This record gives sequence, C-alpha cells and structure tokens, in this order.
Amino acid sequence: MATEKTDVVIVGVGAAGGILAAELGKAGMKVIGLERGPRLAHADFNPHDDCATSSAKICAQTRSASPSLAAERECTREPDSDDELRQSGGGGTVHYGAVSWRLHEDDFGARSQTTERYGASAIPEDSSLVDWPLSYADLEPYYDRAEYELGVSGKAANVQGIKVDGGNVFEAPRRRDYPLPALRADQSGVAFDAGALKLGLHPFPTPRAILSEAYQGRPGCTIAAFARRSAATSERNEHPRHQAARSRCDR
Repeated sequence: MATEKTDVVIVGVGAAGGILAAELGKAGMKVIGLERGPRLAHADFNPHDDCATSSAKICAQTRSASPSLAAERECTREPDSDDELRQSGGGGTVHYGAVSWRLHEDDFGARSQTTERYGASAIPEDSSLVDWPLSYADLEPYYDRAEYELGVSGKAANVQGIKVDGGNVFEAPRRRDYPLPALRADQSGVAFDAGALKLGLHPFPTPRAILSEAYQGRPGCTIAAFARRSAATSERNEHPRHQAARSRCDR
C-alpha cells in the first residue's frame, strides 16, 4: 500500500476536525483528513430538499392513517434521513440549524453553583459533575473569533458590560456585537415577539451561523420558505480563506 508523508492526520472531518484542518492548513501545514463519507458540494443538494423532506413525512403519516389513500396518491417515499449528511465532510454542520449559542458564565461552574444554592447533599456521591477548568472569560475571545470567522447573525445585549436593547437579557458580556444583524423574523416570529412583549417578556433573535447579508465574499441568505434548517442558497459556501487552506488538506 502506498504511503504519503504529511504533517498531520485527522480522523473524522466534522465540525471539530474540519476547523482544525483549516487552521493547520492556513498555518502552512499539510493535513490529511480521514472521513467515511464524501465531500459534498453545493450542487449536490436539491434547492428544495426541505420541501421534499416535508412531503415525505406527510406521505408517511398518510400511509399510517389510510393505506388506501396513500396508494391512491402514490405516496411511496420514506422520510429522508440526515444520517447520510452527517457521514460526509463537515459532518452535522452540513445540514443543521446553525444555531450558535455561547455558554453562560454559570455553565462553567455547574458543581459549585449547585452546591452554593442547594448544598453539597444535592449532588449524588457518585456524580461525575465537576466545574470546567476554564471560565467564560477565558473562552470569550475564541467565541468572538469564531463568530466573525463564520459570520454569525444576531443581536447582542451585553457589550463590555453595557446593556443593549433587543438581545438576550441573560447573556454574558461580549467584547462587541455580532458581525451581522439578526436574520429577519418570519410572520410566526413577529407574532411570537408581539405576544411575549405584551406579557412583559424579552424575546430576542436566535444567533445563527447563516448570513443575513453579504459577508466577506459570500452572499446573504434568501430565507427560503422551507428553510427549517439550512437555507438552499450559497450563504454557507466555503470561506475563500478556507478554500486556500483546503488546497493543503487532502480528504
């Protein structure tokens, strides 16, 4: 079997492996990534794949409720599975909702927070619950870098300790706002926001790694009607800098 010299071998080129490969490639290293599935291109996706998936699920429900009606309507499709998408270059990030939360400051001290509020007896003796060895402040610069590298759309509410209207009132401090404004709300979102505000609540747009407008050479999302997860446009195309890095990464 032929052998090839390389600087790094990464097994599994999903969310973590893909980012690591890109960063090492940008640093000038030659990387080989091993992935069980193919590297899918934008052209491999049906622009109406979510519509097709919804139709398939409706067919499945029809078959269950009325087999004769299903036969009459020729409902033979089975619901599509995301397994094939996860088993490809990029893993689950190829077709996911792109929701991009940061952990809250309290999330890093789950054990100490629990014992402080409820006492040590609240945690079973055999529990493996521990505090993180890192704090939110340690990771904040990397959250910021990832958001600006990916192009996350959202609305900040706490910029360097200064509260800003329109975002998540419970979020931890961040050094700056998201790189892109929040995605436009659909009609159900508009109605939800209005109802929540009447109740004295604080609705806010979910941060998403989907471009609300053009960003660093990539076009913005067109907000397709059936885009329940990823939109069927090129708003999540590979970043130009990653394309250059990918030339030094074989998969």
